[in-house]
Amino acid sequence: MPDSDTVHVVLTVKFSKDIQNWLEEISPRIKLHVHPARQGNDVPNRVWKNAEVLYTTNVLP
Repeated sequence: MPDSDTVHVVLTVKFSKDIQNWLEEISPRIKLHVHPARQGNDVPNRVWKNAEVLYTTNVLP
C-alpha cells in the first residue's frame, strides 16, 4: 500500500526536466516515476505497486 504522505505519479511519457520540476513543485507529496514505455511491461512492477496517478498516451488501453 502506498505511503499516505506521498502521491506516486507514473509517467510513461518522457517530459522535459523543466516540466518534471514543475510537476514536483506542485506539492512536496508528489513523487514522480518517469518510465518512457511502449507497453505496460516496460514499467517495473515495483513502480506499479505504488502508483496512484498515471499519465500515459497509448501504453495502456
